[in-house]
Amino acid sequence: MKIRHQVSAIIVGVGLLLSVAQAGAVVLLSDHFDADSATTQLNFNGFIHWTVDSGTVDYIREGGFGLHCVGLVGGCVDSDGSTNDAGRLVSRDVFTLPTGVTGSIFVEASGNQRGGAPDTLNIGFLRTDLSLVTAISCVRNPADPYSPCGFSFSNAGAPLSVRAFIEGLGGDNVGILFDDFLLTTDIAQAPGPATLVLLGVGLAWLGFRHRRRLS
Repeated sequence: MKIRHQVSAIIVGVGLLLSVAQAGAVVLLSDHFDADSATTQLNFNGFIHWTVDSGTVDYIREGGFGLHCVGLVGGCVDSDGSTNDAGRLVSRDVFTLPTGVTGSIFVEASGNQRGGAPDTLNIGFLRTDLSLVTAISCVRNPADPYSPCGFSFSNAGAPLSVRAFIEGLGGDNVGILFDDFLLTTDIAQAPGPATLVLLGVGLAWLGFRHRRRLS
């Protein structure tokens, strides 16, 4: 089932809102998609950290089908597999988001690198029953380079148990490519005033991207 809207169970801020130094960013999941397969695989569902629960995705090794991953190395994912039904990756792990926690969820996303119309990618959180908590959509033109797709968040409500998800929209076997997923929280930070609940983790994300490109 394709998710095309957003539910506000978590307060969401799109993009890197504030470069605020955090007391301690805790990485809940970091995935470069490099260890999932040694070769390009169509309609792949052998991910270490994810399961494809609907549709299909293709696993791409750098250069496969002429496609490129972040840093021109390792592996990445074509969000629209080879069955005319774009896929959704759901994290195998369940994550706890306590009341007042802030954090961010991002993935590097590029255009489809093959031409045609723009494509859309959703990223966000699901409950353990796979109902939607919150998500945003990112649109990429075919030639767009990799750039962050995701958001900073703050849980202003009750504690939540969630799974992360990344979902392509479409059905033409040509989708957004994504790589370098990163989910962080800052469990040391106490809840602040309502006007300050959206605190970015830009420094942690930029450092992550810099290390990736130097690898």
